[in-house]
Amino acid sequence: MAAGLRDFAINAGGDIVARGGPEAGAAWRVGIRHPDRADDVYTAVRDPGTGIGCSTSGNYERPIVIAGQPYYHIVDPRTGRPVPTHTLSVTVVFPHTGKNGLADGLATAGAVI
Repeated sequence: MAAGLRDFAINAGGDIVARGGPEAGAAWRVGIRHPDRADDVYTAVRDPGTGIGCSTSGNYERPIVIAGQPYYHIVDPRTGRPVPTHTLSVTVVFPHTGKNGLADGLATAGAVI
């Protein structure tokens, strides 16, 4: 790595990049929360040795409620309105680091569909 880092994990609010592992011979495992059960990990991904970049977008946390109707932060570009909550969560994972922007865009687009 250009900065000399070999083992790291960075979590920036649903966007995660990781490489190497927490200790010699171990790889990072990233847990992906189940959208309906906050204490439950739905699945996990593991660094295949190349690093990983992953992003999750979802409609299940911190809605704003207007007239009793919850609205979430993902907006449908076709309508300009918040998307309905039919798709609660989408996660995109890439082997290799440096693809978080693409992972984030694809995860958000997947939540709109």
